[in-house]
Amino acid sequence: MAEHLVNFIGLFRGGKLIGAVGLEIYGAAALLRSLVVTGSEQGKGYGKQLYRAIIDKAREAGVGEIYLLT
Repeated sequence: MAEHLVNFIGLFRGGKLIGAVGLEIYGAAALLRSLVVTGSEQGKGYGKQLYRAIIDKAREAGVGEIYLLT
């Protein structure tokens, strides 16, 4: 499983981690993992930035389907 966890993105502000998102890739499909933004930084568009960045990463990896479990 660890080989699927290499596609994580961290968002830093002033050297402090304020958000992160991950993608587990399984061939042409992927699982969106843990998109989070710290409470004090929410509402500033950082979640949208992280989402767009991980979608771009998925496209570059040839992923055609992304799943989200809730």
